[in-house]
Amino acid sequence: MKYDYHIAAHALFELGTYYIQSPATRQEGKKMLLKAKDGFKEYDFENRLNVRIRNALKSMEMSDKHSTASS
Repeated sequence: MKYDYHIAAHALFELGTYYIQSPATRQEGKKMLLKAKDGFKEYDFENRLNVRIRNALKSMEMSDKHSTASS
């Protein structure tokens, strides 16, 4: 997969965003998002995917803060 890094990075992003929606798989999803961000470099649309990853992580953090505050 020398030239197709974008496929693996985008697949990890998609699976990670799916996993962070459930409390049971939230941490696994976060690991996948971080691996997609840090594990692949110099591929097509890297900057665009990194923005999407940052937004997903920020959304997850905001959700965590909101649920903690309402408990």
